[in-house]
Amino acid sequence: MRGQYRIIMEVLFFAIGILLASYMIISFSGVSETVKGASARSQFESVSNSVKSAMAKASELPNGAIRIRVPATISESSYYIRLESETGGNCLSSSNCYLNLTSSSGEGIREKIFNIVGDIDIISGFATSGSEFVEIRKEGSGLRLSAG
Repeated sequence: MRGQYRIIMEVLFFAIGILLASYMIISFSGVSETVKGASARSQFESVSNSVKSAMAKASELPNGAIRIRVPATISESSYYIRLESETGGNCLSSSNCYLNLTSSSGEGIREKIFNIVGDIDIISGFATSGSEFVEIRKEGSGLRLSAG
């Protein structure tokens, strides 16, 4: 009878060990997802700031282009960059303009564009991350974003 108790006790210790290991794995996978989300948000903000800075600089030029490098993926997802008005179309100088970055997984940010100087009447453009370069071109009174 004594041998049976020992075997049962060993099996229970093993099962408790498996439960603890499973709990740790599940807990850390949740933490990992949270960290990935925060990292993606930070990367989106970084790309957005780079593009907005290049737009501000390009708006100061008489005619010209600024080309910047952007990451091909953010959190292992491709993404697109779009310049748009509040309603989603081309942005006229009389309306608020937004820079919209959205990944293929659906995550993204939308930030208002400011510090655009000069006689800019229209701001428009679209680029995907696949080319790894974005070009902001000022031609006349327009500012256009495209894949570089």
